Formats: sequence, C-alpha cells, structure tokens
Amino acid sequence: MQKPRLIHIALLLVVMVVLHVISNLIGLYEQPIIWIDKVLHIIAGIALAMLWLWFLQQRENSSESISKI
Repeated sequence: MQKPRLIHIALLLVVMVVLHVISNLIGLYEQPIIWIDKVLHIIAGIALAMLWLWFLQQRENSSESISKI
C-alpha cells in the first residue's frame, strides 16, 4: 500500500472546496434534494482518513529514529 502524501490530502481538500463553490454558483444547494452535499461529505471523510494515516505513519517513523539513537 502506498503511503498517503500530504500533497495528495491537500489536493483532495482543494477539489472539495472547488466543488462546493461551483455547486453554490450553479444553484445545487437550492434544490429539494441536495445530493452534492453527500459527495462532499464522502470526500471530506476520505481526506480525514488519509490525514490520520499520514499522521500515524509520521509518528511511527519518528519513534523508529528515536530508537536507533
């Protein structure tokens, strides 16, 4: 499994913000069923999970370097 990089997480969040702005501009939030919000919540959940995995891997790497000293 490839390690998530911080740039991938940042790009995912930028895509989420761009989709939010576009959906506001074209009026998707004014419809009776706001389906775009569910998509944005899924993207945010994926980004949060990737950020958590990145944090745990950084923590693991720092503990390995301390034990080598």
